[in-house]
Amino acid sequence: NVARVSSTGVVTAVAEGSANITVTTEDGSKTASCTVTVKAPVVQYTITFKNEDGTVLSAAKYDVGTTADKITKPSNPTKTATAEYTYTFAGWSPTIANVTGDATYTATFNTTKNKYTVTFKNENGTVISETQYEYGTTAANIAKPSNPTKTATAEYTYTFAGWTPTVANVTGDATYTATYTSTTRKYTVKFVNGDNVIRQAQYNYGT
Repeated sequence: NVARVSSTGVVTAVAEGSANITVTTEDGSKTASCTVTVKAPVVQYTITFKNEDGTVLSAAKYDVGTTADKITKPSNPTKTATAEYTYTFAGWSPTIANVTGDATYTATFNTTKNKYTVTFKNENGTVISETQYEYGTTAANIAKPSNPTKTATAEYTYTFAGWTPTVANVTGDATYTATYTSTTRKYTVKFVNGDNVIRQAQYNYGT
């Protein structure tokens, strides 16, 4: 049976399908007919897309049985880079499937470790070396250039003292500059009489 009719003429659906219903007046003088079609209710489920942090990107209802390729996906989401990593959208987890019930799909991301430039300069600003290292590279694994030099002046000689600031683990671009210890130059002063040296001594520049 597709439908049943009450004594007062109310038609109630019983099962999916079509049926012809004919009614006759009590005295039998008149009849009327109609076709009743009963359809099963459409079942829908909610499909939700979320970013990795749980933010809802979209949510929509789909009929049961909707195929995966008919589900509208949101634009590829993004994930904010950190000092250590950049992120590239990789897809949805789990894999999008035909609609059989409520489902939630969450964005996944590929991670790439960031690289930073470490620069060594001489005191005058000349670049000695410039190399890229991954975030987290330890100070011990940063290749330092050969000790640079600084040209002596009449007053001073210079000895390489180290790098400023102190070479540290890589957490971003960094520049290290050579520092020098200065030593006042000494000069020999001679007092002579003809070919004879009467007295000689060394004195600091500027004495």
